[in-house]
Amino acid sequence: MQQRAVTVRTSSASQQATVRTTSASQQATVRTTSASQQATVRTTSASQQVTVRTSSASQQATVRTTSASQQVTVRTSSASQQATVRTTSASQQVTVRTSSVTVRTSSASQQVTVRTSSASQQATVRTTSASQQATVRTTSASQQVTVRTSSASQQATVRTTSASQQATVRTTSASQQATVRTTSASQQATVRTTSASQQVTVRTTSASQQVTVRTSSASQQVTVRTTSASQQATVRTTSASQQVTVRTSSASQQVTVRTTSASQQVADSCVSEQRT
Repeated sequence: MQQRAVTVRTSSASQQATVRTTSASQQATVRTTSASQQATVRTTSASQQVTVRTSSASQQATVRTTSASQQVTVRTSSASQQATVRTTSASQQVTVRTSSVTVRTSSASQQVTVRTSSASQQATVRTTSASQQATVRTTSASQQVTVRTSSASQQATVRTTSASQQATVRTTSASQQATVRTTSASQQATVRTTSASQQVTVRTTSASQQVTVRTSSASQQVTVRTTSASQQATVRTTSASQQVTVRTSSASQQVTVRTTSASQQVADSCVSEQRT
């Protein structure tokens, strides 16, 4: 059994830091500071800890880890950053704090947390397996948030705050919870879920909002609450034992509810100047 501790600290322009470690009980730490940096960490075995901290413009941080009980932390701060984390195995914890984030994880008992703050951010989370939790919190203008999860017992939560936001949640399998909360102007919230025992909640607040919810399977609960002018709310559900609630309040609203199957309850309350 080998125990390795690898630490790389570099500071200046045009730096390249590459760390490759193979064996159990490894610790890899990379700290880079300056412009045009590339940090690459590749580790393979059990009980690994990987930490990458980069700060400055035009940084690229890539972490690839493979085995059980891994902890991956990536913290980057400055403009034009790219952070990519790919992990494969059980009991993984992935934390990414940066701008322009892509996280792909596959296996059981995964926790994925993405926190981004600043303009022109893209956050993409793709998780595949049981007992997954995907949480995305973004704050600032021109944000795009995409969460795609597939398997049992998934929780997808998206909270976005500022102008020109797009929130998309796609979940596929049983016992799913999809929650989207958006606050500000020119928001688009799209939720697509497919399977049994689903709960979908969409709450949006501000002008020029578009809300689309599409669900298909048994025992579904769909709640849409929108507040402000020029809102469009579309709900399409297909299967038995569905509950659909749409509450909108303000001028120039469009509300469309389409449900297909037995034992459905549709509640539509609207207070508006113009209703189509």
